[in-house]
Amino acid sequence: MRTRDDVFVLSIDGGGIRGYIPALLLADIEATVGPVPIFDLFAGTSTGSILAAGMANGESAGVMVKMYEDLGPQIFKKSFWRRMRFLARVHRPLYNNKNLQRILRSTYGQALLGDVQPLLVTAFDITRGRPQFFKSFAPHQGYGGFPLWKIVAASASAPTFFDPIKFNGGSFTDGGTFANNPAMCALDEAWNLFPDRRVHVLSLATGSNHHDYKQGGLGLMNVATVITMFSDGQVAVADHHCRTILRPEQYDRVVPESDVSMDDTSDEAFISMRASAQTITDSPQWTRIKEKCLDFA
Repeated sequence: MRTRDDVFVLSIDGGGIRGYIPALLLADIEATVGPVPIFDLFAGTSTGSILAAGMANGESAGVMVKMYEDLGPQIFKKSFWRRMRFLARVHRPLYNNKNLQRILRSTYGQALLGDVQPLLVTAFDITRGRPQFFKSFAPHQGYGGFPLWKIVAASASAPTFFDPIKFNGGSFTDGGTFANNPAMCALDEAWNLFPDRRVHVLSLATGSNHHDYKQGGLGLMNVATVITMFSDGQVAVADHHCRTILRPEQYDRVVPESDVSMDDTSDEAFISMRASAQTITDSPQWTRIKEKCLDFA
């Protein structure tokens, strides 16, 4: 049972189009709780930042679901030359990020980072060689006056998929390079924002397909497998730290089963992702989570 001073944090992983799954889950919470604020801090990486920023900006989860359904295929749209997948990966990113930027502009409008509810967005600054934590609640950083869409585009520009986003002297790429699961980063910020208050975290993954890292070996020709292994390791470590630090009643990690590729926007992929979300919403864990959300409403 929560106390009046308890804090509720929402953290959403990266995962490309699979962000559709946590969007569906949040829409299910919304259908139960109603359009009332229940989270005190939103955190997201890559596609998770798209969702987190939308909700921090007052957008409904239902609208974000429609965005994935209607606009996802436009984000992951290749020209003729980019369809030559192998050559595209060698010489240039698979996708033109102009579509991504256009859709994010349309989604967030004129909102600035400093305008929204407490929000943490992760990215990596390849110019300065360091992680970047964009915070709506940290005016001293100097990013509060930047458009929200640009901050989110920085986090969602995954290497090999999109070109980096350049602004304020930096060149930014996907936060999944170091924090595909931003739950521990969010917990740190919650402690700073809300000292001496008990923190609860709802951490939503975008899918797990149990990679066989040994298949095909770990040599130069299997760079994608090695990158996936690094990402999965970070995701697991963040989960481990949260489970170690927080009591069981303070932390929930939801991991849907999904083998959908990050850029697969086929009808079959959306059907599969809806089935993955349905499996979660039918589970006892999800029933308990929704009861907790009602408690915070």
